[in-house]
Amino acid sequence: GRLAMQRWNTLPNGDFSDERLARLCTEWSLVSELSTFWYEASHRLLIDRALVAVLDAFDRNLVLTCELSVETSRKDESGTTHVLRGDLDYTVMFNHDRMLAAGLTTSRPTPLTPKNIVAVEANKVHEAPEALTQLVAETCALRKIRTDTGRSGLIYGVLSNAEKWQFIMIDEEDKLHVSNIVMVKLGAPDQAALRQVCNVV
Repeated sequence: GRLAMQRWNTLPNGDFSDERLARLCTEWSLVSELSTFWYEASHRLLIDRALVAVLDAFDRNLVLTCELSVETSRKDESGTTHVLRGDLDYTVMFNHDRMLAAGLTTSRPTPLTPKNIVAVEANKVHEAPEALTQLVAETCALRKIRTDTGRSGLIYGVLSNAEKWQFIMIDEEDKLHVSNIVMVKLGAPDQAALRQVCNVV
């Protein structure tokens, strides 16, 4: 069915430390100084650093996976089957090596283990609507894989070109929540904005 969309005004607020923020700001400024931002790869250098800085706060219990292909299918009311597929630029999953060592699981992960973040680059401002549509479609595909295996349908997505960050959530009631855009300057970043991004992520 169709997702009911609403504005997401109450974003999660984590506890990203001053020490991690200072380190990330230094790296952000350095990468901005040494890179040109004409190509997607340059934007991803900054997105990579922000995501890794956030994951570091979880004591290696989460890991980042890049360029994961997913595919699933669904039937509509008429019985027609539609295939949902996409290449997810980033996903976040539990660190199964840690889980195995702690005895919390007895098997190696399959390629489609639980993920909860999808990040998609939007390189140009005028492409943002299409990028948001892509993010929602790929997040829906991931969500269906989760629900088909009995897992929670609650899932989050991140849309970013490093300078602009937007967040989505699909809740258990099939409501799509879309945030306002948070701006983080290239070069010397706006520390308050970068902290907000890291707190949400």
